[in-house]
Amino acid sequence: MTRLIAGLGAAAAFSAALSAQGLEGRIGTKAEGRIGVSFAGRPDVCGNGVSYLRVGTGGFGNGETMVMSSGDGTGQCEVGPIRVLLTRADGQTVGVRVGAGAPRWPAGTADLGLVSGPEAARYFLAQAVKLDGRLGREMLLPAVLADSADIWRGLLDLARNRTLSRGLRESAAGWIGRELAAADPAAQRTMTGELTRLAQDVDEPSAVRTRAVNALGQGDGNGTAALVGLADSPDPSVSRSALSTLGRLSDPRARETLRRAAKNTTLAEPARSEAIRALGGRDATGSDYAVLREIWASQTGAESRGNLLEALGEAGGAENMRWLLGVARDGSVAGQDRARAVRAVARAGASTSELIKLYDEGQDRAVKESLLETLFRIGDRASIDKLITVAQTETDAAVRRSVVTRLARTGDPRAKQVLKQVIEQ
Repeated sequence: MTRLIAGLGAAAAFSAALSAQGLEGRIGTKAEGRIGVSFAGRPDVCGNGVSYLRVGTGGFGNGETMVMSSGDGTGQCEVGPIRVLLTRADGQTVGVRVGAGAPRWPAGTADLGLVSGPEAARYFLAQAVKLDGRLGREMLLPAVLADSADIWRGLLDLARNRTLSRGLRESAAGWIGRELAAADPAAQRTMTGELTRLAQDVDEPSAVRTRAVNALGQGDGNGTAALVGLADSPDPSVSRSALSTLGRLSDPRARETLRRAAKNTTLAEPARSEAIRALGGRDATGSDYAVLREIWASQTGAESRGNLLEALGEAGGAENMRWLLGVARDGSVAGQDRARAVRAVARAGASTSELIKLYDEGQDRAVKESLLETLFRIGDRASIDKLITVAQTETDAAVRRSVVTRLARTGDPRAKQVLKQVIEQ
C-alpha cells in the first residue's frame, strides 16, 4: 500500500511538472508520433475534424487542411474546439493539420486535452518563428483561430522581423487584417499605422509591402483612409495594390479615389490600368461606367484599354452595349482593340443579328475573326447559318479556312454538306 501511495504521488508530481512546463514542454516530451491539442476557437469558426475548416465568410489555405468559405455546403460544419494534430519525428514537429469540431484523432494520437486559447496562440506563434518556412506559415492559422487570444502584436512583430523568411512575414501581415476588423479603436489605430509604415518602407520586399496594403482592406473600413493615401504612392506595386484593394470596398472614399486615378493621365500605366479595372468592378455605379466611357480616348496603354472594355462588357446594359458597338465600328481604333470590343459587346449581351450586321458592314481580319469566334460560341441556328455563308463566300482565304476548319468540328449536318461542297470545289 505504501508503494502504491508513493507511486500515485510520483505520478501526480510528474503530471504537475508537465503542466508547469506549459504546452511547449508537454509537446516536447514526445519525440515521435502524433499529438492532439484542442482549444476554444473564435465564434465564426467551424469544421469537421481535420477534413475541412470554415472561417467567417472567407477561405484561408493551410497546408493539407481544406479551408472553405461559409458559403460551402460540403458536409456538416460543427462549432467546437479548434483541433490541431501535430506530427513529431526525431524530436521535431514535422507536420501540422488544423480542424474544428468533435475530436476524432487518428489511432495512437497522444491527446493533450483542452488547453486555453491564449496559451495555444502563444505556443503556435513561437513555433512559427522557430520553424519558419512552410511549417512556420502553417503554425499561424491555429494561432489566429484561438478564442480570447490577443495576437495582433505578435503578428506585427513577425511581419516586421527581417531575420525571418519573406513568406512567413507576408503571411503574418496578411493575418493582421483579420485582427484589424475585430480590434478596439486604440489597437486599430496602432495596426493601421504599422501596416501603413510597412507598406511605405522601400527597404522592405515588394511582396511584404503589398500584403500589408491588402490587410488594410480587411478592417471593415478602418484602413480605408490609409489606402486612399497609399493609392498615390510613388511605388507602383504599392499604388496598384492599394487601388485594387479599394476596388473591393463600397466606401464612397474608395470610389472617388478610383475615379480620380482612372482619369489621371500622369499615373503610371500599371496603376492606372488597375484603377480602371477596380472602378468597373462589383460595386461600380452608372457614374463609374460613364467615367470609363469618357476616358477611353485618353488611354494609351493596351492593358488600360483592355480592362476598360472588359469592365463595360461585364457590366452590360443597353448604354454600354451601344458604346461598345461604336468602338467595334470605329475604323480609327486599332484592330486589336476593336476585336476586344467585339468580345466585350458579346459578353454584354449583343444579339446574333447585331453581330452579323457588324460583320456584314465590312471589317478587318482581326475584327472578323473575333466576330466569327463569338458566333461559334453562341452556336444558335442563326449563327451557324452565317458561319456557313462565310465558309461559302468569304474572300479572305485565311478567314475562310479558319471557319471551314471549325465548322468541321461542330457536327452540324448543314456544316457537313457545305464542307463537302468546299472540298468538291
